[in-house]
Amino acid sequence: MHRVLGISFDHLHMGDLLRQVAEHPDAEIAGVFHPDRERMATAIANFAIPEERVFTDLDACLSNTKADLAIICSRTAEHANTVEKVAPHGLHILVEKPFAASARDARRRSRRRERAASASPSIGRSPGIPPTTPPSG
Repeated sequence: MHRVLGISFDHLHMGDLLRQVAEHPDAEIAGVFHPDRERMATAIANFAIPEERVFTDLDACLSNTKADLAIICSRTAEHANTVEKVAPHGLHILVEKPFAASARDARRRSRRRERAASASPSIGRSPGIPPTTPPSG
């Protein structure tokens, strides 16, 4: 069973991503985090997330959930900071697009991820929007 965290509800895609986790037979929502509990209220209700898996403190969330993967939907300007906090815990990381707010933040993210050798990074895309395919010819 893959244990997945939902980190930050600043992007509206968190609900769709958590729904995919909840519907997957080999995955479960290990916890959710946002500093403002109200931002998580819909997800808590929709997915019947138990109180012990709801966090307004990121460090507590990362330390107490024994997760395998973190889905990060923080504000774009916070992506690098959030990855820097999550990466040392050895989780695989899926970050909502865009990858970073700037080239400098992208380099910070990459360096932090490289230091956390067990973590694999991914960039999210909206469900239902096909990936871009380069023109042929």
